[in-house]
Amino acid sequence: MLDYPRVLEDWWLQFTMEKLNCRSLGERQRRLEENIQKLSDQYTKNRDDLKQDYFHDPGLLCAYGLFFFPQTYIRASFVIHEILLRGWKSPERCSILDLGAGTGAASFALASAIKNSRITAVDRSAPALNILGEIASRLFLSCDTVEQDLWAWSKRDQQKYDVIVASFSLSETNVTLNQWTDVFSKLLSDSGVALILEPSLKQTSESLEAWRNEIANNNGLHLWGPCLHRQACPLLREGKFWCHEVRYWEAPESLSFLNRHLYREVHVTKFSFLAFGKTPPVAIPEFAFRVISPISRQKGSFLFRGCGNDGFAHEFRVSGRSLEQEKRSLIQKWERGDILKYEAEGVQILESGRPFVVQQKISPHHEVRNE
Repeated sequence: MLDYPRVLEDWWLQFTMEKLNCRSLGERQRRLEENIQKLSDQYTKNRDDLKQDYFHDPGLLCAYGLFFFPQTYIRASFVIHEILLRGWKSPERCSILDLGAGTGAASFALASAIKNSRITAVDRSAPALNILGEIASRLFLSCDTVEQDLWAWSKRDQQKYDVIVASFSLSETNVTLNQWTDVFSKLLSDSGVALILEPSLKQTSESLEAWRNEIANNNGLHLWGPCLHRQACPLLREGKFWCHEVRYWEAPESLSFLNRHLYREVHVTKFSFLAFGKTPPVAIPEFAFRVISPISRQKGSFLFRGCGNDGFAHEFRVSGRSLEQEKRSLIQKWERGDILKYEAEGVQILESGRPFVVQQKISPHHEVRNE
């Protein structure tokens, strides 16, 4: 399981004590809870408010750092570890561009997984970039910060980057996602990869799926995730469900403390993502699929859906009665977003009747470090 570094939790705890003039989170718990709720509403209900720079408010900044920063870090960790698992290799010196970097959670997650990285962080918030610079110094990371509008700066920038990440930031701009295609193509190095993370909401996820279809039809770009194929997105075609990740992790103590009266599912992080580059990922030779639904139990069987590398969404049934306890326990640990491969015997694809048994989970549930 991927971990949130204690050094980052300690940094935000110390920062909060100084900014809010307290000796413990309990002294400012009510204020922090109110600010967490306010930020949560902006992220999900009042997204137009995100165009305002809330990092100028110390209370909102501390609430973000303790509650949302760790979740941003772990989401980016899941994505970069999947890209590494699928065969992406960083150069000896890796340049990372973070568009809409905020306080740098996504940048730091990438830098922890990729050795010898240099970060260029672009954001319109000076307070956020100041925090990012301070944390980068604490982590001994090379970092440049740019206080500018994302779209205007990226249209002018002439540099090439090995990794470009945009975490919950592109949908906050005044341009559509597909308008970014040429910009990313220009900014990516020949072996570079772009990682786009967005909320798991239907609207934002389907916007990402539509952009994904455009990327799939672009001869100069290749999909690295979440898809295992270049055909049109089957979920977007169906229009009923949407592609997103549901990942379990161990939340840090400070986040769990602040959640005591909020009752959020902080042990689960949900998000959508898109990854693409100028070179293709390593092909998965076996028939494989990505889990795109919860794993449910019905009459002794496990039921779930998967998006296969054949370009279709399939429904699966695994008979629990015919499995050993160890295998049943493994299935119960599968998550939405896991990539699985299988061999003939025992598992049924409902609409076709072809038998398969899930053989091995190959998603990045364990840490992969690019050396």
